[in-house]
Amino acid sequence: MKQLSIKIFVLVIPLILGLFGIHQNPSNILNVDLISDQTVYHVGDAIRIEFKAVELESPSLICRSSYGTTVLLPSEKKESLEFILPDFLVKKAGTISWQLKDGQSSLKSGKLTIIADQEINSIEVYAGPPDIVAGGEDDAMIVTIPLDLYNNPVPDTSIVTLYGQIGNDTEIDTLRVSNGIAFKRIFSPELAGRSIYSVEGTNASSKEIILNINPGLPTDFTIDFNRPHNYADGNQITRVQTSIITDAFQNIIADGTLVEFRILTKSGNKMISQATTIDGIAIAPLLHPESNDSYLVEAVIPGLAKSNTVQLEYEQAVFDIPVTFHENTKEIVAGPILSFLGQWIPDGFRVKLKIYQNDTLIKTISEQTINGRTKFMLNDLDIPEGKYTIKIEAGGLIKELKTINL
Repeated sequence: MKQLSIKIFVLVIPLILGLFGIHQNPSNILNVDLISDQTVYHVGDAIRIEFKAVELESPSLICRSSYGTTVLLPSEKKESLEFILPDFLVKKAGTISWQLKDGQSSLKSGKLTIIADQEINSIEVYAGPPDIVAGGEDDAMIVTIPLDLYNNPVPDTSIVTLYGQIGNDTEIDTLRVSNGIAFKRIFSPELAGRSIYSVEGTNASSKEIILNINPGLPTDFTIDFNRPHNYADGNQITRVQTSIITDAFQNIIADGTLVEFRILTKSGNKMISQATTIDGIAIAPLLHPESNDSYLVEAVIPGLAKSNTVQLEYEQAVFDIPVTFHENTKEIVAGPILSFLGQWIPDGFRVKLKIYQNDTLIKTISEQTINGRTKFMLNDLDIPEGKYTIKIEAGGLIKELKTINL
């Protein structure tokens, strides 16, 4: 009875293993001999994995590579069991793990290594950032990926040559491939401009790489001015101009850099004029005042650089305001107002009329001259009848008309 139980147990275990997909050690099933012991190939080589002829029901070769898993069936060859790897596998450098199976049984396994060709057929090259600042503290990196005929990265220790044109100088560097790439950090030169690079291999060259070397931060600069005359006529323009603004290495700063001109008047008023640079120079136009004044002018690039301070003196251009009051029409004519050479003051010169009653300002009217004159029609003003004091202001001068009945 005991012997019968042992026999039944031995028969049942294989059945259970089969039902649940559990297989016995393949070495206990069949020993298959590999004919070729070559494990290292070059890309593009014809690769055959061949075994001594054995009788198998459904043989297959499972290949696992960077492409994934591929199942191969044997070729029509009677004297041996041969599997031929397809082109897409043999042209890809890397490792292929294979496993010979018969149905669900694994019979034998191994690995193949496919080495990329040493000969460079094409070169990919990348650089960044594309813009760096001159002066040697900023840098970019050039990374190159040399590839063989089948677009595999070439083996380590392969060599490429980096050519660089920096200004009028040419640089040549030898770069060694490591982990599929060769690279170099490019530190900015002192001279702003464009640097051009290319990479060359055994049978290939890369595209052209351009790095823009931009000027650094601006340094302090000077300002000066020019003007047609120094009279306060409210018409002419004083042009305040910077020197050529450069960085620490005498590179002209980029066009479009904003320069702020700060003006302080004699009375303590503050004004600002802004201009952008062209070829390193910024020019701010300042309109002449309408009365004698003194300007202190300083230019700044906020937070980065500043200029010296220049003083602009403007002399009085108007010395008298002829005023005529027409009682019948209630019209006041100011003019002709003459400028510093006895000519009419330029059109657009401001004249203000202020109306007071009992030393209280009631109304202010501002007009501009035409042909040296301006008119005020008092009848058009919406003010009650009464006695008023009229003051005419122009060019820093004041003319007063007392006790006018409106």
